[in-house]
Amino acid sequence: MVLKASHSGTIESSRTRGTQVQNSPLNNPKHSQKLTREQFKQWLDEVDINNDGYISWNELYGALKVLGLKWKTLKVWRAMKKIDLNHNKVIDIGKERDMLVDHAEKYWGIIQTDY
Repeated sequence: MVLKASHSGTIESSRTRGTQVQNSPLNNPKHSQKLTREQFKQWLDEVDINNDGYISWNELYGALKVLGLKWKTLKVWRAMKKIDLNHNKVIDIGKERDMLVDHAEKYWGIIQTDY
């Protein structure tokens, strides 16, 4: 599957054309607003374009592209290597979501902490 992300928050894939990452604070690719952990978890549900309960490499890459983050390939590779514990090449939203949130907070700088 090939994903293309636009600055409007639309992610287009070869399977789902024009799927909108809806009403997300991260729709702005040059976002200055950081999210709470809960907002980021909700946003991850929208990243799962085909609603299969998993975030694939391509879905995560497309989402980071929408965010305007640099070094997307490296960020996705590191996240998959660290978080995909069963090595099935996808992140299980049910089991591995909290690990992805922790990873995003630590390495991507897009989650605010309430300290």
